[in-house]
Amino acid sequence: MTLLPWHAHGWEWFERARNKGAIPHALLLEGAPGAGGHEFARFLAASLLCSAPRENYFPCLDCKPCHLYAAGNHTDLMAIQPDRKSTRLNSSHMSESRMPS
Repeated sequence: MTLLPWHAHGWEWFERARNKGAIPHALLLEGAPGAGGHEFARFLAASLLCSAPRENYFPCLDCKPCHLYAAGNHTDLMAIQPDRKSTRLNSSHMSESRMPS
């Protein structure tokens, strides 16, 4: 699990927000198709769930939450995305959605 070079600006924002204790309750991530947005979202989620993040808030990948996340079984994670036919979210997307691995 790695960040792509063009995600550096977004990750720096996240580090500053986390250092201030000012992480919002929800994030809406948007980007061009193929730019690695899903990878960034998965990395961010892993970092937030990790119980022993590294100095730069990268996930440790060794703690129990990291193992649950990697197995797709972390109960505190829900990913919401529109159906392939739509570009809009609605309440039906809030059901039992899970972060794809």
